[in-house]
Amino acid sequence: MMPSRRRDDRGASAVEFVLVIPVVVGLFLTGLQLTVRSYAESAAEDAADEGAAVARRLDGTAAGGRDAAQTYIDQLAADTLTDVTVSASRNGETASVTVSGATVAVIPFVNLTVSKTSTGPVERYVPEEAPE
Repeated sequence: MMPSRRRDDRGASAVEFVLVIPVVVGLFLTGLQLTVRSYAESAAEDAADEGAAVARRLDGTAAGGRDAAQTYIDQLAADTLTDVTVSASRNGETASVTVSGATVAVIPFVNLTVSKTSTGPVERYVPEEAPE
């Protein structure tokens, strides 16, 4: 009877580990990058809404809306949204605020940008008509 030969499997798990770990780390970092981008989008949208609410008021201005949006970003998302640009406009009918910026890169060389705009009608004072 011939002795059976066993294949030498020593070191196979180390090779598998080296092949699998980069994929797992890549998936984890991709998920983390998408989470950071989602948070940055939400913060930019909220800042634009806050700025537009200030600019839409009866006594509001475009500069007031821009300042309100910038303050919102500085206080709540300065570590997630960088190179922030806030622009605002207001005319007799509408007020609009746009917040743009770059998200923090978790994955090297991945530069994602975010831009959100909020627009709404300007509040107006309409005097009541006298009853007849």
